[in-house]
Order: sequence, then structure tokens, then C-alpha cells
Amino acid sequence: MNSPSHTPNSNLKVQTIGPQSWLFWIALIILVPGGLGFLSILTLLKLPKLPNCDQVQWATASASLRLHCAEMAAQEQTGEGYLEAIEIVNALPMDHPLRPRINQSIEDWAENMLVLGDMLFEQGKLQEAIATAQNIPSNTTASGLVNNRLERWRALWEKAEGIYEETEALIRKRQWTQAFRKATRLLEINNVYWSETRYQELTQLIQTARRDGQTLVEAEDLADLGTVEDLLKAIALMEKVEKSSYLYGEAQNLIRKVGRQMMELAQEQLELEDAQGAIAIAAKIPATAQMEKQVEDFTVLAKAHQLTWSNTVSGLEKAIAGAQQIDIKRPLYGKAQYFISRWQRDIEDVARLEKARHLASSGGVNDLAKAVAEVSLISTNAPRYEEASTLLNTWNAEIQTIEDRPYLNRAESLAIGGTLDDLRSAIREASMISPGRSLYHQAQDKIDRWQDQVERIEDRPYLNNAQSLAFAGDALSLQSAINEARRISPGRALYPQAQEKIRMWTNQLELLEDRPYLDRARNYANMGDLSGAIATAGQISPGRALSGEANDLIDDWQWQLRGRDNLQTAQQIAAKGSPEDLAAAINRVQQVPWEHPLRQSAEQEMTRWGQQLLNLAQARSSYDLPGAIAIAAKIPPSHSLYSSAQSQITVWEARLAPPIYTPEPAPPEPDAPESVAPVPGLEVLPISNPNSESER
Repeated sequence: MNSPSHTPNSNLKVQTIGPQSWLFWIALIILVPGGLGFLSILTLLKLPKLPNCDQVQWATASASLRLHCAEMAAQEQTGEGYLEAIEIVNALPMDHPLRPRINQSIEDWAENMLVLGDMLFEQGKLQEAIATAQNIPSNTTASGLVNNRLERWRALWEKAEGIYEETEALIRKRQWTQAFRKATRLLEINNVYWSETRYQELTQLIQTARRDGQTLVEAEDLADLGTVEDLLKAIALMEKVEKSSYLYGEAQNLIRKVGRQMMELAQEQLELEDAQGAIAIAAKIPATAQMEKQVEDFTVLAKAHQLTWSNTVSGLEKAIAGAQQIDIKRPLYGKAQYFISRWQRDIEDVARLEKARHLASSGGVNDLAKAVAEVSLISTNAPRYEEASTLLNTWNAEIQTIEDRPYLNRAESLAIGGTLDDLRSAIREASMISPGRSLYHQAQDKIDRWQDQVERIEDRPYLNNAQSLAFAGDALSLQSAINEARRISPGRALYPQAQEKIRMWTNQLELLEDRPYLDRARNYANMGDLSGAIATAGQISPGRALSGEANDLIDDWQWQLRGRDNLQTAQQIAAKGSPEDLAAAINRVQQVPWEHPLRQSAEQEMTRWGQQLLNLAQARSSYDLPGAIAIAAKIPPSHSLYSSAQSQITVWEARLAPPIYTPEPAPPEPDAPESVAPVPGLEVLPISNPNSESER
């Protein structure tokens, strides 16, 4: 416990002036009445200077000197100063006269050390604060507070660091809103360093990272476009991200990724045999992509590739020499060695290709066969195999063309005659060319044409005979023509033409067969026998020539029949005469379509039945108004008498309504009575207003 005369902060403490202090004696001399004169005061003021505490021999130092030096050390207000002060005075024995004052000073300094620890903790100097608190002497009151203080500091610090690290993780994930929300939890930390300094630092980092994140998004979008210009723009954007940014590493990774994309574009350009274009793309890769050596090696290999495109032995040898400039320490050394090995194998194959081309240049079958044999020596896994295979196919086709051309020429000569025998001989000759041979498809085209001519010559008599038979136009002749045309089989040259004729003659035959049914059906309909007309027309089968016309007539007759049935049914219902039957008849007759021949009759009947309903309602109104209203209400809105019925209903409803009660006016209030002088002993009551609210 601190005494009332002391405060926790030593810099705010009022130092006690005791007999050991020279200030005490000066004050005493000045205050004592009749004290020493001015000369005596000057003599006292010429006291010797205080000794330098750093040079004091502590073994012989007095208690007052120790206390003085301890106070000087404590005035530094540092953990070392307080410890030094305690060490200086604690060397005095426990029974020393100044021990009470020393013990109190030690308590004050220990308390000040704890306060100093709090100050350091607030400043963010956790380890210094812990060290200061742990150095507090164990025999002081303040030492009892150390453990709780350390636990609180460490707990707060751990919680703050956790929030900070979680916020950093959200920043790296570009979750800005969550990061800001998480950062605000530092404001809940009871520590100036974390709730102010580190919080402001963290929010600034989030804002910076957010701007950098937007920059990265723009860069990624550009990189996705994939053109050289867009990739360079993407790199330029990513280079704006500073090293202090959380996203700097991600930006650097993206720069390297874009650099690799540009290298891939350069490689694609090289595969298109555009060495200069490939080198130009690679040269644009900026230094920030850290690919300078790859670019240098790629340029060497691109120039070497360019030499191989001549497809000569000398070009390959120069390419190998160029690639050998890339030593083992270079990044593309492995790729260079691969191409060197490939080009070395190519030299032998290129020599074979050169020899084969020379042999094939004569165009003779024997030389072409030798050329084919030469390129056949190139293995299927050799780089030049595709080229060799193309040449082999070309020269084989030339050999086959030379060998098979005589067959095709003889076939064309035979076909010129145009007879069946000539055409069949031409087909047999052209068929000597086997499938897979170079002239096979050309031969097949000619065979198909000649076969078409053969089939036309063979089948024309059937078609001509069928046309002659059909000329008579009767049913028997048409059927005979159809049978004759059917002798032409599917797939034959004249088959489509024969089928067209068959369809035409079949249509004529069906017209002849089915017209009597349709004529009889019309006669039935004209006589009013719609059911008979429908049954007769229904005998025409679907798909026949007159089936469409028959179906249209059947639909029309069925429509007329339904309208007639509705009218007849309505008349039968209305004949019963009740209001309900009349209303049902009106509803039924309305189903007769407007364009129906019987619609006018239906209108007349509907008007008549509506008038009957109105007459019944009027007759009933003399003794039963609600019943009359119910009958009149059965006339539908579409009826011509609907308005009249509604007007009558309104009159009847008015008669049924009770009279409206009108109250009589209140009588006028009586005149106020004249004032009467009060009679002694008689109580005068006020005159009440009968219309007042209270009396009511």
C-alpha cells in the first residue's frame, strides 16, 4: 500500500526534505527569526559540490550519499535506473536509521517500474515491459501484481497478433470487406499500440492491397486475352505493385507467368517457321520476368531452327554448330541438346530425301520405285518421317497412275459406241482398276455414268409401254400402266421417273374409283340426310386422291349436324314451358354458330323464349315480386331482351325496398327564464336542458 504522501510516478513525487538534505538547513536558517546574517547564509551556500555518483566508492559511502545517488538514478525513469537505485540503498543494513525511508523509496520505485511496464506495453514494447516487470524485487508490494499484469499483457498481445494475422490472410485472399471487418476488432484491444498505431497501419495496408488487387485483376484480364500487346500491358501493371504490398509476391509470380506465356507465343511463332517474329516476341519479355538467359538461349535456337528450314545437309550442320554455343550451365541447355541430337539424325534422312527427289525427277516408273524404296528407309519415329510419307504417297500415286491409265483410256474408247455391249465392255475394263489405287475414284465415276446409260437403255421400253397403256385413261388401262412401270427396280436410273408416273396414274385411278362415293354423299346432303352423306363420304380411305376433299365435306356436314341438333334439343327443352326450361333452351340454342344456316331460326326461337320468360315474370309480379325478379334474371346478357328485363327488375326491387325513415325536427328550446331574487331559506335549482349530453 502507498502512503498518502506518495504517488505511483516518481517524476510527480514531492521529495521529502530531511535533516540529511542541504536544502533543509538553508530553509531552517532562512526561517528562524533572528537567524544568521547574510554572511552566514553565503557561507552555507558555498557548500562543496555533490560528488559524482559514478565515481563513488560504495564501500565507504555514507547512507545519505547512497540515498542521494539512488534518487539520482531513479530520476532516469528507466527500468535500469530504478534497479540501480534499489541496489544502491538496499546494501544498507536492515537496522539502519534510514531504513524506513529506504523501504518506502524501494516500494515507490517498484511501483514506478510496474507503471513503466504499463507504459512500455502501451507503446508496443512487450518484451521490454515484461523484462521491466520481472525485475521488480520480490519483497515489494508491486511484485504481487506482476504475474497478473504479465498474463494480461500476453493475452492481449496474443489476441491482437491473432487478429492481425487473420487480417493478413484475408488480404492475401483479396477478401477486402472481410479484412476491414476483421481489422476493426483491433479497436477492441485495450492497448494504444494495437488499437491505434497497428490498426492505422493495418487499414492503410488493406487500402494499398485493395488498389494492388484491382491492378492484379486488370492484369489477369489482360493476360487472359493472350496477345503480345496485352501481355506487355499486364506486366506493366504488375510492376506498379511495390515490395511493401502483401500482393507483391503474387504480382511477381504473375509477371513470371506472363513471361512464360510470351515465351510460348514466341515458340508458336517459331513453329510457324517465322524465326524473326519469334525472336521479336521473346525480346519484348521485360527483365522483371527474370528470363534474360532463357530469352538469350531461345534467340540462339530460333536462328538455328531457321537454318534447318532449307532442308539441306549444310543447313542442318550450321544449325547444330549454332545450338552447340549453349553450354551446360544455360537454362535451355537440355532443349539445345535435344535439337542437336535430332538434327544429327536428320542429316542422314535429309540425304536420303535429296537422293530420292533426284531419282523421282525423271518421272519414270523404275526411278519412282527407287525413290519410294529410298524414302521407305526413314523410320516412323524420325523427325522427317512425315515429309518422307508425303513424298512416298505422292510417288506411289504417280506410279499407279502410269500403270492404270491404259485401262481407263481403253474403257473410254469402248464407251464411245454407246451400245449396251460397248458400255458393258467399258465398265469391265475400268473395273480392272482396284480400290485404293490413284485412279480408282475417277474410274468409279465413269463406271457409274456408263451404268446409268445401260440402265436407261434397258428400262426405257417398260416406261414407254406403260405410258402407252395409260393413254386410254380408264381404270383397267391405268392399273396396267402402273404394273408395267413397277418392273423398273429401285436404284435403277429411271426408277425416280417411273415412280413419278406411278403416283400420277394412281391418283387418276383413285379419282375414277372414289368420285361416285363423293357424288352420292353430296346428293344425301342436298336432301337433308347429313348422316347418310357423312357415312357415304367416309367410305373413301385415308391417303387416297379424294380423301382430303371428303374429309373437308365430312367436317362441314358434322358441323351443320351439330347446329341442327342443338336447335332441335333446345326446342324440345323449351316445350316444357317452365322458366328453368326456357332459360336452359336459350343457353343451348346459343351454341348454334353465327355462320350456321339455322342461326336465324335459332335467333327467332331465342327471342320468343326470352319474351315468354319476361311474360311469366310480369304475370308473377302481381303476387310474388322476388319470384318475378328470379325469373327475369334468367334472361342472359347476350339476349336482345336483357335490358328490358333488367329495367323491370330494378322497378320490382324498388318496390320491395323498405321506406326510408326521416326523423321529425326537434322542438325549439324555451326562452331563458327571468332571474328571480332568491328567497331566504329556499334552494334555487338550476334549470336543466333536456337536450344536454349529461341529461341524455
